[in-house]
Amino acid sequence: MTKSIIRALWGSHKDLKRRAKMDGDMEFIKRNVYGPDFTVYVFGKDNYKQVIDLGFKAKLVDERSIIWPIATAQFRHKFEVFKAASQDFDEFVFLDWDMAFVKPMPTDFWDVLAKGNEFQAVLRQYHRRKAHWRKEELRKIPCGSFNYVRGKEVPIKLIETWEKHNTWSEEINFARYTDELMGGFNVDKWYERFEAPYFHFGACVRKDITSKKPDIVQHFGQTTVNRFLIGKYKAEYFK
Repeated sequence: MTKSIIRALWGSHKDLKRRAKMDGDMEFIKRNVYGPDFTVYVFGKDNYKQVIDLGFKAKLVDERSIIWPIATAQFRHKFEVFKAASQDFDEFVFLDWDMAFVKPMPTDFWDVLAKGNEFQAVLRQYHRRKAHWRKEELRKIPCGSFNYVRGKEVPIKLIETWEKHNTWSEEINFARYTDELMGGFNVDKWYERFEAPYFHFGACVRKDITSKKPDIVQHFGQTTVNRFLIGKYKAEYFK
């Protein structure tokens, strides 16, 4: 089976506030020692050139940098990336740009993921209520930083869920999608079926489970990235 780590890039500096931050994150990831090869799915010719100039493998999804409105539907781009990646690979892991490998990829990385559901993420708990359609557990939804997808059906179902509910956040869409698969949200069912290995998010739900995960991939905040780029942060997993 073909498999890959993937990342994504859409939006211009003019239209997307986070775009400047992503420039720094890309420079940061370029110096990740343990990071395996990955493919970047790109919207926009200028963005494509930037990614290629950084030395990353890239695939142009659309010459336009934005298709769906940033203010109301920007993460619809992410599901289009999933759809495109599912045509290229049998399975993939999507990583945000501020996610980096801090250890070498285990030899059984993909074998472990293949034992789980066709879609996997990390359940996180927000301070604010997100899942307003539920009667309880309104703050628990999947994180969008590390997502595993296997097969062509998952992206199609995610897009159908998006179009049905018109949610701005991809994380809320993940929650809608997995809630429907579970017949209603249940923490125990989530950890049995959807919890991804290798990434431990700080605001997790079941620390008794997540604390036992292999610490392979970590999230790096903007302060750490900025300190690294000006030479004030050093670690063995970055050049």
